[in-house]
Amino acid sequence: MPVVPILIIADHSQDVYKFWKETKIAQNRIYDGVEFYFLYADQDQEDTVVAKGNDLFVRVEEGVKKGCIMKTYYGLQWVLMRHPDAEYVVRANLSVIFNIDVLLAKIGGIPQDRPVMSGLVFNGLGFGSFMLWNRKACDLLSSADALRMIEATGYQHNDDTTFSKLCHQFRVHFDESLRKYCKEHFFSYFHLPHLNGPWISSKKVVDDITNRTISDIWSVQHSSQLPQKVKELVDFPVFPPEDVANTMMNALHNLDCSGRSQFLIPNLNIMMQNLGALQSRFGELVYYVVKYIENQGIASMYVDRIVSLPQYDKETVRQWIDLIFYYSLIKRRIRKNVYDKIGLRIGHNGEKNDEKGLNTV
Repeated sequence: MPVVPILIIADHSQDVYKFWKETKIAQNRIYDGVEFYFLYADQDQEDTVVAKGNDLFVRVEEGVKKGCIMKTYYGLQWVLMRHPDAEYVVRANLSVIFNIDVLLAKIGGIPQDRPVMSGLVFNGLGFGSFMLWNRKACDLLSSADALRMIEATGYQHNDDTTFSKLCHQFRVHFDESLRKYCKEHFFSYFHLPHLNGPWISSKKVVDDITNRTISDIWSVQHSSQLPQKVKELVDFPVFPPEDVANTMMNALHNLDCSGRSQFLIPNLNIMMQNLGALQSRFGELVYYVVKYIENQGIASMYVDRIVSLPQYDKETVRQWIDLIFYYSLIKRRIRKNVYDKIGLRIGHNGEKNDEKGLNTV
């Protein structure tokens, strides 16, 4: 099979993007069946497209609408000239984790007898994190007619919506056969991606808004989707355990995990490995465990372990638990011997001692 060009939307706005790019450069070195190209914007250059190795610079202002749309359009034109025998082209985001072995094994099932859009396709919409077009669709989407249609939209929509609409106008068939291999978890920013698929847009194990570098790099390093032979070519920095533990705590702070213990538990287990480095945030952690984990045995196990640490501060834990307004929630989710350790006392028949809730000890 000819090489599959993979166009990656990129920019220089965050240092962590350099790391995401490094993982794909490593994959370029290992896999002969794909070639990653990185799409940047440079509105001051004279030529429409300037190639610097695998970096393609398009004359447009950087942006999530017009910038991404025009980078995709002109990037598609360029790779079709660079790879005239290409049967498929992928357009994806920089922060996607690719399992190239699965992708190459499955891509041959995409029809070639008519224009087809595949990837993460659902209900007539292709999601920009992973769009795949066969050659017939590529020829249409890179045509002069396509550019006129794009300009007619006024760049009001994002790139995935724009190219999905173009596909409808060109009567491109939307193929959903790859979707089951494209795992995009709606709660992905708090889930360890162990599922098999050619790419994972749930790229992060944790999401720390204040420190994306740690959360992104740590997540890729521990992802099951990036083969070990690729990881060996990537220079992973070593983060202090304190930074990892607090990054995960920040993720808990930023996310609502109600009813999603299946996403919480894997990450909580990882946090337990760095628990000794957490220092002063044990009360906050107990609060999240009690609030989000409904199973009494599991919640009690975590709380018991947390409050058994020598640096555990009972008063801080009680202050955090006081944020949970319903005493019955504490009673239902952790065993009596565990909340006795925390310092919560109950009266006769398991009733709370006062009307205020949790401040009676």
